[in-house]
Amino acid sequence: MKVLVCHNFYQQPGGEDQVFAAEMALLREMGDEVIQFTRDNKAVEEIDTAAVAVNAVWSRETYEALRSLVRRERPEIVHFHNTFPLMSPAAYYAARAEGAAVVHTLHNYRLLCPAATFYRDGHVCEECLGKAVPWPGVLHACYRNSPRASAAVAAILTVHGAAQTWSRAVDRFIALTQFSRRKFVEGGLPADRIVIKPNFVHPDPGPGAGGGGYAVFVGRLSVEKGIETMLKAWRLLPKPFKLKIVGDGPLGPRVREAAAENPNIEFLGRRNSAEVYDIVGAADFLVFPSVWYEGQPRTLVEAFALGTPVVASSLGSMLEMIQYGRTGLHFRAGDPEDLAGQITRLMADGDSLLAMRGMARSEFEAHYTARENYRALRKIYAEARANYEAVGPLEFAARSRVAPMKRLSPRAGRRFKVLLAHNYYRLPGGEDNVFADEARLLEENGHEVFRFLRDNKNVEEIDTAVVAAAAVWSRESYAALRATIRTHRPDVVHFHNTFPLMSPAAYYAARAEGAAVVQTLHNYRLLCPSATFYRDGHVCEDCLGKAAPWPGVLHACYRGSIRASAAVAAMLTIHGAVHTWNRAVDRYIALTEFSRGKFIQGGLPADRIVIKPNFVAPDPGEGDGRGGFALFVGTLVDGKGVLTMLRAWDKLSPNVRLKIIGDGPLAEKVRKAAQQNPALQFLGRRPLAEVYATMRDAAFLVFPSLWYEGLPKTIVESFACGTPVIASNIGAMANLITHGQTGLHFRPGDEDDLVGQVAQFMSESHPHAAMRKAARNEYLEKYTSQANYRELNSIYGAAIDHYRSTQSSGNGSRVKEIRTAGLVGITLAQ
Repeated sequence: MKVLVCHNFYQQPGGEDQVFAAEMALLREMGDEVIQFTRDNKAVEEIDTAAVAVNAVWSRETYEALRSLVRRERPEIVHFHNTFPLMSPAAYYAARAEGAAVVHTLHNYRLLCPAATFYRDGHVCEECLGKAVPWPGVLHACYRNSPRASAAVAAILTVHGAAQTWSRAVDRFIALTQFSRRKFVEGGLPADRIVIKPNFVHPDPGPGAGGGGYAVFVGRLSVEKGIETMLKAWRLLPKPFKLKIVGDGPLGPRVREAAAENPNIEFLGRRNSAEVYDIVGAADFLVFPSVWYEGQPRTLVEAFALGTPVVASSLGSMLEMIQYGRTGLHFRAGDPEDLAGQITRLMADGDSLLAMRGMARSEFEAHYTARENYRALRKIYAEARANYEAVGPLEFAARSRVAPMKRLSPRAGRRFKVLLAHNYYRLPGGEDNVFADEARLLEENGHEVFRFLRDNKNVEEIDTAVVAAAAVWSRESYAALRATIRTHRPDVVHFHNTFPLMSPAAYYAARAEGAAVVQTLHNYRLLCPSATFYRDGHVCEDCLGKAAPWPGVLHACYRGSIRASAAVAAMLTIHGAVHTWNRAVDRYIALTEFSRGKFIQGGLPADRIVIKPNFVAPDPGEGDGRGGFALFVGTLVDGKGVLTMLRAWDKLSPNVRLKIIGDGPLAEKVRKAAQQNPALQFLGRRPLAEVYATMRDAAFLVFPSLWYEGLPKTIVESFACGTPVIASNIGAMANLITHGQTGLHFRPGDEDDLVGQVAQFMSESHPHAAMRKAARNEYLEKYTSQANYRELNSIYGAAIDHYRSTQSSGNGSRVKEIRTAGLVGITLAQ
C-alpha cells in the first residue's frame, strides 16, 4: 500500500513526533511505500499574529502543496497526525479531492478543547466539550495564556464544526483509548468512524528483572503530571521505600529540593532511552500520578513491555489501561494518602507483585507490539478506503466561507426500519430485558420496528440430534427469516441471541435479502461453549482462540452434558472454519472494553466490534443512602460470589447490615446464613419498584462475582440510584467501577479483602456523598436511554454503509448450501 503520512511538528519535541516517526518506520519495515509531508512550528513565532491565525483555519499554501503531492504520488491513504497550526484542516480536503482516503490520529483533544488537554487552573475542565463555539477557552485564555491565540484556535473549531469537516472530510479517526473515543463521540465526532488503536513500543525491550527494591517515575516534571501528589505520598509512607525520579521540566527544582530533604527520593534528571529501560525494568513498580486526561502514555506501554506494574491515578485512560489488581493499582487522582495506601498494599504482597509482572508483560504482548499495531493499522486503512470509495471526493470550494459539500450519508436523525431478532431463554433474564428495552427505545424514537422470535421453551434438550443440527444450521429459521425480510424490507436486522433455534443461518438469511446485520454480544457464546468463561469455581479460558473448542466438550461445560456441549462446539467449529463471524456480520456490539478485547482475542474482526453499553430507563431516580445498609441483588449462584460475601459478613461487625435480594440454587444456604447472622436479611425475589427503593436507601451495593460478567444491569441501576458499588476487580467490573470514585474493588474470592474494603467504606472519613454523586454522574454520562439511542442509531448507519460497500465492491458473500455428515453446513463463495 502507498501511504502519505503528514505531520506538523511541535516547537518542543514530544510523544506525537515519536509516534509519527515510529509508524512511518513500521510501515516501511513491513513493505509499504511511505511518503511524508511535514510542517514545523519552529517557523512560527506566535499564533496570535493575524496571518498565522487565518492560516490555522484554512491554509491555502498547504492545500495547494498537498494536493499537488497527492496528484503526483497517488497514495491510497493520507494519514494525518498533527495539522495544527500550519497545515490546517484544509489538508483533509486536498487529500480527498485527489482521490485519497483520509485517516487522522487523535493524539490529543485539540478538536474539542482549545488547550487540547481538558485541564485548566490545576483541575480537569470540560467547559468547551460539545459547544459549537468554545468560548470558555477564549475567556480563560486556555491556549498559551493568550486570549488572541485562544481565539484563533476557537475559530478553527467553530468554522470547521459548522462546515461539518470532522464528519465529512475524514474517513477514519484513530482514538488511542476507549476513554478518549467516548470523549470525541460526546464532542460530536461521528462514532461509526472512530476506531481504537493504541500506540506501540518497537523494538521490544524485553521483560526486566524487577526486584530492584524501588519505585520509579518517568516523565515531564510539571503540575499536571501529579508531581506534588507523589512527593507528598512519599512523606506519608509508614515504611521507607526508594523512589527514583527520571525527567525534567518546570518542577525540576522542586523535585531536587524534595530529594535533598528525603533520603528515599533520588532525582536522576534526564536519561537516554537505554538507561530509562534499565531503570524501569529493574523497578518494583512505576508511579504514574497524573491529574489530567492523558492520551495514551507511552511510559505505561514501556513499563508493560518491561513487565513492570503501574500504580496510577484513576483518571481518564489510565483506568482502562491498568487493570486494578492485575497489571497495577489505582488511586484517587490528587490524593497522596490514597497513593501511599496503595503503595503500602503493594509492598506488603510480594506474590501479587510478582504475578502482576507477568500480567503486565502479557498486556504488552496482547495489545502494544509492533506486529499487533501494524495489523490494526492496515485494517483501519482498508476501512477508510472503503468509506472513501462509497462516498467519493470532497471539495471545500471557498476559503472565506462555508461552501456546500457533498454529503456523506449522515447518521444523526436517520430513521431506520429495523427487524429485531431474538431467541428467548427458558428462564427470563437480562438479555430478554435488553431486547425489549431496545425495541421500545427505537419505537419511541420513530423507527419502524419488527420482531422475529424463537423460544427455548419449545426445546426439550439440545443434545437431541435434530436440535443439535439446528443449532449449527437451522433450515426452518433461515427460510422463515428470509420470508419475513422480504415482507418488511428492513434496513438492518439486529440479533440478540440466536442460540440454538435460529443458528448463524439467520445472518445469511438477512444478507441474502439485502439487509445489514448487527449482533449484540451479550455473553461469550461465540468463544466458549458455556458462554461464561467459568468452570469448576474458577475463570476458564481453555477454549479461547481454539479452532475447535474441545476442552468445553471434554468438561461437559454446557448444561453438564457432553452431547449438548458437542453440539455447541460443532456450531463454533463449523462457523469458525467458514469465517461466518468475519463475513456475515457488519457490526458487533460489545458491552464493555473488556469483552471487546476478549472477542478480538478470540478471532472476531476488531474493526467491526463497537462498544455500546446497556441502559436503564426510565430513570429510577437518585437516592440518599440513608438506610446505611449494604445490598446484594442478583441470582444466587456460585459464580456470583455469594459464598465469598457470606464469609465476609461472618467477619464484619454486626453493625454492618446486608440485605440480599434474589433467588437461585444457593437460596437455601443464604436463608440459613441469615438465620445465624442477625446482620443478614434475606428478602428473596422482589418487584422492580421495591428493588429500586431499596437500592436508593442502600449505602452501597456489593457485587462479588467470580466470573467475567457481561455488563451487569444491577451495577448500572445502582449508579442510576446514586449508590456506589464494592465489586470484585475481575473482567468488566475493573473498568465499570472507578476505584475510589464510584465504588471500591477487592480481589475476587478474597473475603478478607472484601472485609477491608467494606470497613474502609463505612469509616466516618470516607467520602460517601462524593461517591454517590460520582456514581449518579456515571449513569447520566453513559447509561441513559438518550445516550444509548445515539450510539445505537450510529451503529445501524455504520452497519448499513459497511454492507453496501461490500456489495458495491464485489466483495459481498452469497450462501451455498452443502451437506456434510447429514447436517446442512455452509461455505462462502466470493
